[in-house]
Amino acid sequence: MFDLIRRTLSSRVASGAMAGLYTQMVQLTILLVSVPVLTGAWGLAGYGAWVLLFTLPQFLSMSDLGLSQAGANLMTAATARGEYEQARRIFVSLRWGSACAMTALAVIVGVLMIVIYPHSMAFLEPHTDGRAWVSICVLLTYTVIITQSLVTEAGFCAAGAFARWQVLYSTLCLIETMIGLAVAASGHGFETVAWTYLGLRIISAVIMASDLRLREKWTHGTGFWPHGPELRALIRPSLAAFLIPAAQGITLQGAVASIGIIGGTAIVPAFSATRTVSRTALQFIYRFNYASAPRYTAHHATEDNRAMAVLMMANFLVTGALLAMAVPLLLWLGPSIIRIWTHGRVHASPELLVLLVAAMALNALWVPLSNFIGALNQHGRFSYVYLALSIVCIGFGTLAVRHYGNAGMAMAMVAQDGLMTIWVWRVAGQMGMIHAHDMREALTHLTSRLLHRSQPQ
Repeated sequence: MFDLIRRTLSSRVASGAMAGLYTQMVQLTILLVSVPVLTGAWGLAGYGAWVLLFTLPQFLSMSDLGLSQAGANLMTAATARGEYEQARRIFVSLRWGSACAMTALAVIVGVLMIVIYPHSMAFLEPHTDGRAWVSICVLLTYTVIITQSLVTEAGFCAAGAFARWQVLYSTLCLIETMIGLAVAASGHGFETVAWTYLGLRIISAVIMASDLRLREKWTHGTGFWPHGPELRALIRPSLAAFLIPAAQGITLQGAVASIGIIGGTAIVPAFSATRTVSRTALQFIYRFNYASAPRYTAHHATEDNRAMAVLMMANFLVTGALLAMAVPLLLWLGPSIIRIWTHGRVHASPELLVLLVAAMALNALWVPLSNFIGALNQHGRFSYVYLALSIVCIGFGTLAVRHYGNAGMAMAMVAQDGLMTIWVWRVAGQMGMIHAHDMREALTHLTSRLLHRSQPQ
């Protein structure tokens, strides 16, 4: 099975998946190193305040209002058809559109926090000598620079260099974080560390943009102003794409908040730890899918229906193989993993583990397919439903927590992912993405390639 996947995925998809695994390792390293360094430098209270403060750029830049994702799809389609001037016009418009939109958002958030609701900064005052507003302004600027890096990422995706982007971006983020941690460990406070992050991120953004510019000549040329038609073409798909992380935030963060408010904070760790362990497998499954999405866009742009079907089937096989391993392993080793990870402080009930693993499996059945729908800039076919279901299911889960505790919220998450699975597969069927005949031919093609390559040469 794994030889089949390895041999049939294109080199760009395979390299993108491997680069995604590298990104995962970098993120894990940053997480493991940051906690002891910052708690040692600032204490638990200071570390907690910094985490809350740094959530600001992380949350605001999570999707850059969906612009970079929609723009990446449009540029990928244009470059696949050889329409490089059109791709350049989209790229320039995306650069300006993202900069203006995120700058406006940063200004609004800054005014709200600093001028209208200054008490929102109260938790920072003990750690900033009364200058919390400076750290906030610096990190809001940092947010704008991050979203410009996402525009550069869109350019790399359109150029078929997604793997290169992931490795370059992850490495620069690792260097940025390590230097920032060193500054904190040397005795400096929030403000100095924030300026350090901003300065390093500007340098990183210039490095990444320069690398793209040197590699892809279509990204520069005459004319540096945005183009109205290209900007208007970004509005609808970007809005629909933006709703996806919004729905995810409601589901993931809303569940924890509701459990804490209704059931009490004592039962939150069991839910959070179990959900984290159960969803870790998803990150590995989705790495293959994320790397495949730009190629799916390119195949669609060139009307290569066979390649689209083969890529879809390859993703089905990857997802099925990883799920077949992950589900029994999580059910068998999940309690032990949680116990060891939390030093025996958290114990997961069997029913909670089964429900969250079921939600994980259902999530894996629709998210990869939805990413292919999104790769065609058709996010609106499922994102509005996803947002509505997130709100409704978290509401029902909150009521269920009163009677069933953590298991009540887990049941709501199973229901949400189950309904999304039905909806997304229905949409994909309507779009002709999973026609039975095409899938059978794709499977036959993949199998024949495996058999041919497995024969002695």
